Amino acid sequence: MKMTIRRRLIQVLTIPTVLFALVLPGCLITKGPAVNDGAAVPSPIDLTLPVSIEIHPFTEARTFDNAGGIKGIEMRIKALDADDDTTKAYGDFRVEMYTHNPQASNKLGMKVATWDIKLLDAKDNRRHWHAISRTYKFLLEWDKPIPVGQRYVLQAVFSSPFTDRAVTQRTFVSGE
Repeated sequence: MKMTIRRRLIQVLTIPTVLFALVLPGCLITKGPAVNDGAAVPSPIDLTLPVSIEIHPFTEARTFDNAGGIKGIEMRIKALDADDDTTKAYGDFRVEMYTHNPQASNKLGMKVATWDIKLLDAKDNRRHWHAISRTYKFLLEWDKPIPVGQRYVLQAVFSSPFTDRAVTQRTFVSGE
């Protein structure tokens, strides 16, 4: 039986084509952590992404209602790019508040509160952005009063699919 070139070509190409079609969908499904999952950002745009974060000195414990008593923290945080310029940060912030422990090397005592703020969505990002100070403003409410004069440590972690994780902390005294 004589095989034509066309028939032989169909046989040779059919197996790799079927295998490729079976394997390809598995390659397209990716699930990654909230940290840099390798999302490629072209140069020089990558230089404008946050490489570090800082809790701004204007961060303070305060009240958010007329009842009085300190029931939260107005936190200001800025993101800095590779040139140490303030930039916007698209990703997630996790803020943790600890009691201050002067004996610990990292000054962290007992964890007393945690807040998660999602800023990957442009609308959410704009809602927290304060253009004049070029910081993000978060009103972190707490269910019980924060004692005046008590020392606390705020730790913030920024995670994004576009850049590496950034961490910062700041000690503050409630009421000051």
